[in-house]
Amino acid sequence: MSFVVCILAQGTLGLTFGMMAMRPAWFSNIMPMYFILSGFASGVSFLLFFTALLPKDEANAPNVRSLFREVLPRLFFIAILAVIGVRFGQIVTGLWSNVDGLDASWLQLKSPMFWIEIIIGLAIPLVLMASSSLRSNPMVQFVAASFFNIGIFFARVEFLMVGQRVPLFKGSW
Repeated sequence: MSFVVCILAQGTLGLTFGMMAMRPAWFSNIMPMYFILSGFASGVSFLLFFTALLPKDEANAPNVRSLFREVLPRLFFIAILAVIGVRFGQIVTGLWSNVDGLDASWLQLKSPMFWIEIIIGLAIPLVLMASSSLRSNPMVQFVAASFFNIGIFFARVEFLMVGQRVPLFKGSW
């Protein structure tokens, strides 16, 4: 039940932003999926973050070690790839939108927070989690999860700011 509620909450949040035609930076049918995938990736990153801090003696059971060293890092890698795919779709859609949407997309691409999100929040964790030898290291998991969480924080702040920078009904007055 809680899983369904979590999916519905993220999907509703995405629909709330995605249905706002007057805010072209937010108006997208991809938005609910972006919120669901980024929420899932954030959850996995926090799991990696906190499990990397566990004392070594608590992670000695073979099934627990397999979960922490193999399953969760691979799941995190796949989740990052999914978020990158949806984010790429948002960027391309924004660059092909109406004039106001194009203004918002260019503002986003010029924003330092956007580049923090892309480089620190997505690219570096993806590279760290791509190598099987690196992703099984708890310290690398901790760093990758930390970077992803920093990046998703800046992504949300930048998302709200860019969406409100272009005035409503620009030029209609």
